[in-house]
Amino acid sequence: MLHPRRLLALVCGLFAVFALVLGAWSAAEFRAATLERPWFVAPMALAVAEDGTLYVAASGSEVQVYGPDGTPVRAWRLARGGPLRLQLEADRLSVAYADSDRVDLFARDGTPLGERSDRGAYARFARSGEDGAASGEAQVTLRPEGIVRTAPPPARVLVPLPPRPLSFFGERPLLPITGTLLAALAGLVAGLALALRAPAARG
Repeated sequence: MLHPRRLLALVCGLFAVFALVLGAWSAAEFRAATLERPWFVAPMALAVAEDGTLYVAASGSEVQVYGPDGTPVRAWRLARGGPLRLQLEADRLSVAYADSDRVDLFARDGTPLGERSDRGAYARFARSGEDGAASGEAQVTLRPEGIVRTAPPPARVLVPLPPRPLSFFGERPLLPITGTLLAALAGLVAGLALALRAPAARG
């Protein structure tokens, strides 16, 4: 029978191995995901321009812009978060919030153009996050694998959602992944210390 300290050391070691694998795997996925595009999680609203440029409200606090082929173009943070919807109007983008009559206005390059009070704007704006978005021949929709251009055919994933286990760490995963790796290191150190301090088994 294992000494209690050796048993605890074994538990710490197993925890450390699990945390190390999870953290390292997620770190590798994070590196791969950010080599070619900005970080992208939980799209809340979509809008598509006449030329196929895609505007995405990601996680309710950021607008990300992608070219017609899915290439990242730019991104900007919003002054406030929460449920929101997007609508392209002439040469600007309007952002309406579920809990406010305020509508924020931006140029298509992200330059702030001020705000206006528009009661009911959120209800009037298209439910693009749930139903997809269309403009001219360009149509995009949200599927489990990410944002998919469904027209013109063939269907193609433009902006993929992050794979597991990376998706477990939220929209800003760097600190959680670092914490997981540090927890793995702490588990290894604790397991080693307990194993060294446990008395030797008697014959």
